[in-house]
Amino acid sequence: MFGFHLKPLRGNLSLETTWNASWSDYFVQIFRRSLALDQKVNGTRKDLRRLVELAITHVVPQVLGPLEADGRPIKPSLIHEDLWGGNIGTDSKTGEIYIFDASAHYAHYEMEIAIWRPHPLSVVGSGAYVSEYLAQMGASEPVEQFYDRQKLYSTCTVMHAAACHNGDWFREEIRENPRYLLEKYAPGLAVAGTCDDAS
Repeated sequence: MFGFHLKPLRGNLSLETTWNASWSDYFVQIFRRSLALDQKVNGTRKDLRRLVELAITHVVPQVLGPLEADGRPIKPSLIHEDLWGGNIGTDSKTGEIYIFDASAHYAHYEMEIAIWRPHPLSVVGSGAYVSEYLAQMGASEPVEQFYDRQKLYSTCTVMHAAACHNGDWFREEIRENPRYLLEKYAPGLAVAGTCDDAS
């Protein structure tokens, strides 16, 4: 099952981790929770709400659905969920690397690195770290959709971060990822406008 028996905090806000057997359905529940948090903290933005709902309807089935095509299972993996440079340290006596401040839950393992894309204070967003992650963990099939899955996962992660940090660093990522994905997977939909339109 995907989820967790507690509602862990990521930053100062809780994740929606109600157990779910379907990865796509579980992702949608945390995606909608992230949107709700962002709208509550940063104000309602009709265009963002519309982009998220269009992504749920048109992108999630095409980007997450194939993960379980042809009888492939997605094994729930316990992920840290807030893995960036500020939550990684080195023991000064032993040189051992340690991580802390986890927002752990069971998810698709690739979601672990979604936070790396936009984080302005973390070197782990560089291509070298993603390349090493892929060398160690591999990408799920279909491999060619890995970066599209990252854009989708990152949008969810970024909306939660925008709620935690009053949106200051994350506006572009929230706006651009779903637009890119909708243009690719649902061409012809009207996705113009800005995320800053208040209702």
